[in-house]
Parts: sequence; C-alpha cells; structure tokens
Amino acid sequence: MSAEPLLTVDRVSVHFRAGGNLLTGVSLVRAVEGVSFTLQQGETLSIVGESGSGKSTLARAILRLVPVTKGSLHYRGENLVTLSQDQMRPRRRMMQMVFQDPIASLSPRRTVEQIIEEPLRVHFPDLDRAERAQRVAETMDAIGLLPDMRNRYPHEFSGGQAQRIGIARALIVEPELLVADEPVSALDVSIQAQVLNLLAEIKQARSLSLLFISHDLSVVQHVSDNLMVLYLGHVMEVGPAGTIYSRPQNPYTQALLSAVPRMDFSADRPKRTRLTGDLPSPTLEHVGCPFASRCPRAQALCSTDKPVLTPVDGREVACHFPGS
Repeated sequence: MSAEPLLTVDRVSVHFRAGGNLLTGVSLVRAVEGVSFTLQQGETLSIVGESGSGKSTLARAILRLVPVTKGSLHYRGENLVTLSQDQMRPRRRMMQMVFQDPIASLSPRRTVEQIIEEPLRVHFPDLDRAERAQRVAETMDAIGLLPDMRNRYPHEFSGGQAQRIGIARALIVEPELLVADEPVSALDVSIQAQVLNLLAEIKQARSLSLLFISHDLSVVQHVSDNLMVLYLGHVMEVGPAGTIYSRPQNPYTQALLSAVPRMDFSADRPKRTRLTGDLPSPTLEHVGCPFASRCPRAQALCSTDKPVLTPVDGREVACHFPGS
C-alpha cells in the first residue's frame, strides 16, 4: 500500500442556495459540513447514513460534479478544487462513477456496445474502431456480459444486467478510483449479492480504490475496509469497519446497526434503538451536536458544544458521551 493516500478529503463542505421567492427568501442548505478522510490505493471506504445525510452529495463533490463550497480534494497530491472543468476532463479517466439507478443512468437510444465504448472515444481518441471493439469485448467478458448482448438496448435488460453495463462503462477506461453510489439499492436481494461479489472481485483484480455509498449497513459490511457514518452532512464515526460493526461508539451508529435485520429471535438478542424527536433542518448551522435532538444519550452540553472527532477504541467518534 502506498504511503501517500490516493485521495485526501480535507474539511470539505457543500452548500446549496434554495428558495429565493418573495415570501421565504434565500436559504442555505448545508448538505455536507467539514468532512475529512483519506483513501489509500486498493482500499474500500463505505459511507453510510440515512437518506438526506449528504452521502451522494459528498460523492459527487469528490468527482467535481457539484461545486465544493469549502475545503480541498487532493488526488495524488493535486488539489482538484482549484481546477477548471476543462482541466478536470483528463483526470476523470482515473475517477469513475457507478450510479444508483442502473436503467436511468444508461441512454435508451444507444446499444450496449455504444454505451460501453463512449468513454474510450472521450479519453482515448487515438484508438481505431477495431481497438475499441476489442476493449469493449474484453470488458464485457470480465463483467459477465455475453457477446450477443452488445447490440441490445438498456430496456431489454434486468436491473442487475443493466448495473453490470454501468460498471463496464466505468471500468473500460481503467480508473484508479471507483465511486459506487447506492449501486445495489434498486436490485433484488439475490442480485445485490451478485453485484457486490462482482465489485469485490474487480477491486482485488485491479487494485481499485472504492468509495461505496449506501444507506444499508448490512450491504456494506462484507465489502468495507473502513466505514464512515454521516448524519446531516457531519461525520459521526469513522474507522475500521470491523471495529465499528462490533463495538459502535456513537449513538447514531448504534441506532443504524440496531435497525439491520437479523435472523435472531432469542430473548437476549440486541434491542432495537428507536430514534425519537424531529430531524433538524439542513438549513441550520449547528452550534451543538447535529444529532442532539434525537439522541437518547443527549445532555445539555450536546446542544451547546459541537463535538469533534476524537480517537476512541480504535476509531474516531464525534460524541461527547461515546460508549456501547
């Protein structure tokens, strides 16, 4: 593993302006707030949290698909935030994305071959038609797509097959970083396992770095090296996945893990944590812990002082009162 991280995200914030009419005025939506982490070559970091936690926004900000309001994104030492969109184009070959909805992410007017081939036309314009066709065939074979599928259209495929097409399109330019944004949430459970196994095999074979976005902790448990838990754009807990799964320290992480379905009907099974209280507005700038209004462990300090990430039991936790 390289000593220098492949990707360094340093205090990244992403804010959006919303509203702007005569009645409500302009509001600032704080989608991501001060997120920092590093990703090594060949490592998988899973980013988890409820819907609206800022996971997908963070993923798109890393790829410069949405503007970064504050902070820096260093990819192999180069700050991507300072680059224009034209300067970003050659870097995008090394940073590819697999989207959540496999059908919606594919052009309905193009065949499978045309969809997978398109990145080669953008990033490798010197390749001739025969060379492109060969690369498409090799990539389809690696992803488990049959040769006779190349002239078919996306609507002719199941969700799992369509997601394989999306993965093939991302991998054909041989990226170093693959961002998978909820890649199995729209698929049946049996198909989810196939896609997860495929991503794990590809990662190992190509030494890919993987950012895996999910709201379901049971999905990412067996594919993650490290885990980062987001809540309203804030990092609540981050560290080795096995450590967090076995001994979660932040009350929000504990609530997420308690909601994972278990085939355990014994009397001593862990009790499910039910969150109460109102979800804070993403337009608020929190002076205390953003989770304080729903936290079963909250005290007065939590509403007035914002916790910072602090080393606790082999990971970092943003909580004044961590513990299992």
